[in-house]
Amino acid sequence: MCVNSERLCQQLHLPRKVVNVPIAGVDGTVTNSKYQVRAEVRSRVSRFKEVLDFLVLRKVTSDTPPSSFVAPKWEIPENMQVADPEFNVSRKVDMIIGAGHFYTFLLEGRFRLANNTLLVDTVFGWLVTGQLVTNEENRQPPVACHVATITPVDELLERFWAIEEVSTSNYSITEQQCENLFSESASRDPEGRYIVHLPKEPNFQQLLGTSKMNVLLRFKWLEKRLEKDNDLKQQYHELMTEYIALGHMNAVPEDGLDGPDAYYLPHHPVVKTSSSTTKVRVVFDGSAKTSTGHSLNEALLVGPVVQDQLLSNILRFRKFPIALVADIEKMYRQVSMHPEDYNESSGDSTARNP
Repeated sequence: MCVNSERLCQQLHLPRKVVNVPIAGVDGTVTNSKYQVRAEVRSRVSRFKEVLDFLVLRKVTSDTPPSSFVAPKWEIPENMQVADPEFNVSRKVDMIIGAGHFYTFLLEGRFRLANNTLLVDTVFGWLVTGQLVTNEENRQPPVACHVATITPVDELLERFWAIEEVSTSNYSITEQQCENLFSESASRDPEGRYIVHLPKEPNFQQLLGTSKMNVLLRFKWLEKRLEKDNDLKQQYHELMTEYIALGHMNAVPEDGLDGPDAYYLPHHPVVKTSSSTTKVRVVFDGSAKTSTGHSLNEALLVGPVVQDQLLSNILRFRKFPIALVADIEKMYRQVSMHPEDYNESSGDSTARNP
């Protein structure tokens, strides 16, 4: 693929076609070209002419050569007309002809000069190429390399429509409902903690059913397990005591135990001996089935994933010399539930679980 500069397109008043083609260069740098033009290329030394398609970029490449220099006094035969008589003068580059066309312009002539400089015959005249050493402290000019990558047509179409379409959310209907609920109803208490609503399905109560009997059976099984492990029992009791001390758990009055909207969430300990902080954690089982055959998780809407992808987090560690790592203590208990979603008779305004 050939590349044209924005400046040249404006000078020639070339009509443009909207495209979206990435152009990749050295070290994986990628620049997108949004326009394509068609122009006829002609030779000044022959009758050659050909119509080529060009991608448009604001700037094609750096000035070539990087700086002007005094041209050596070569004895070039008179019948050899150099394509660029002022090849030693630094100038802007407005056009790059891709390899798909370039090699068709080469002719058979080759002529080697001093200092490994080579003249190559083309339809545009003789090109001066090779390594040229000047008297300027033998400095080596920067190397320019150009690579164009053509993306498959189906991917180009997908990108094209993504750019052209009206800006819309990528969320599903359910995810958008969760996002709207949070935006419209989330608040903060005097301590700065968030207060949020449960994102309930429209038929939440019918899906949820009753859960007390199943949870009691799970609780009796848990007590038997704890009786067999005194160390685990002591740690688990300490965790429950901490819940009460921090106000994350309150006792429910007797008259609220069997209410029509009462829901019980089973819990159990998870032991992780390799943990450097908490060896035992309390896990609440939101996937436990109720009398309807559904769980609390199934009766709630699933919101969008708002965390950054793991790969993005890992790559950040390579962008900066210092990385800070922190832990939010009891993170999931720093978010309060709205009073409408728990039994207000319990007086637990900081309940984290229904």
